[in-house]
Amino acid sequence: MDRTFLKRLTVGHAAIVVVIVLSTTTALLALRATMRQTERTSEIDRRLALVDHLRSDARELARSARRYLLTGDLKEQQRVFAIESEMDGERLRLGPRARQLDSLLDNYVAAVVRNMTVDRTDAGAALATFEDALIAARSPLSSTFDEIIEREHKLREASRSSQWWARGAQWTLLVAAALAVLLTVGGIIAIIRALRGEAKRTRTAEAVAERAANARKELLAASNELRAPLSTIKAEAAMLRDAARDEQLRSLSTITSAASQLDNMLRQLLDVTAIQAGTVTLRREPCDVATLVDRAIKQHREQAHERGIRLRFEAQLAMSVSADRQRIVHVLATLLGVAIRTARIGAELVLSATPCDDGVRFAIIDAGVSVAMPEMFQPAVGAVPDDLALQLTQRVVEAHGGRMGIDTATAGRTYWFTLPTEPSVLR
Repeated sequence: MDRTFLKRLTVGHAAIVVVIVLSTTTALLALRATMRQTERTSEIDRRLALVDHLRSDARELARSARRYLLTGDLKEQQRVFAIESEMDGERLRLGPRARQLDSLLDNYVAAVVRNMTVDRTDAGAALATFEDALIAARSPLSSTFDEIIEREHKLREASRSSQWWARGAQWTLLVAAALAVLLTVGGIIAIIRALRGEAKRTRTAEAVAERAANARKELLAASNELRAPLSTIKAEAAMLRDAARDEQLRSLSTITSAASQLDNMLRQLLDVTAIQAGTVTLRREPCDVATLVDRAIKQHREQAHERGIRLRFEAQLAMSVSADRQRIVHVLATLLGVAIRTARIGAELVLSATPCDDGVRFAIIDAGVSVAMPEMFQPAVGAVPDDLALQLTQRVVEAHGGRMGIDTATAGRTYWFTLPTEPSVLR
């Protein structure tokens, strides 16, 4: 699997995990908040019911005492004592909230009970005294009841508001859970599709590799068949050269050079095919730039002399590259050979090596007007030898992690390629 696919797969799984964690956390918080607010609201409702019942009992206590003063009915007197006992129980159940009521309720109950024992000979006077004492004790008690009820109502509203928030959290949980399900399903579908695509790409790559291997086998067989007659040509040319006259030596030398060049191209073609198929590893090592260029120049010095072409090497400073020494010498020799064959007679070719962003830039500069050349770097069946040689050269440079090109100007042409200086930047 490629890195992009693995990155997407990791991000997808991480997103699913995050959503699941958020959903679980939200669920726990929502459940806990809902339970707390439900208990709090129930407690507030219970206190409100007790306060309301206590207030009703206080009123009923006064009514029963008033009826006793008017009628002298002992049942009403017993009812007063029963209500008083019930109020004591309610005060205990109300707990700390009844502390501010204790003294006021004590005064209120004492005023009611105390005035029930007054002389009832004059019922009107007794009732008037009772009402005066009741009003004095009831007024602060009623205000306190109102304050407590108002405060409890506010607390209940706040609790209900919190319940709404808790419900909102529960809805959030539902949405998050649904999103997690969707992400999970989507992630599974994406993974399945990605795996299918990866399997398809793998099958395609295997098919391409198989075709390349078959092509390499065919190429190897063809090259072996070609080398046999090439060897015969070179051997016969050598024999003829020994017995040839002076006028025939040049032709025999040309035949031998062409055969050697064709044999070299076959070897290079096999090397490039092996590199692309991954069956050959480049032997990269630090190489002195000046030494590489000098070896390439030695291979073409005689050819350049025959055409009256001067070769000059320029370098700003001592430099080295990480490369396969033999193959890069072939690259330089191939480019130099093409430059010599396409340059005008008596021209000067300048070989240079300069630092660049990619590492080191090699260049062969022909400042004169040269022979026209077709477009390069487009592999095609039946390409002319120079084109094929340049195409093979380009593959070797790219295998090293470099770039190659030909810059054509009005007054000349530059053949160039780059090589990295460190193995870490190689592809």
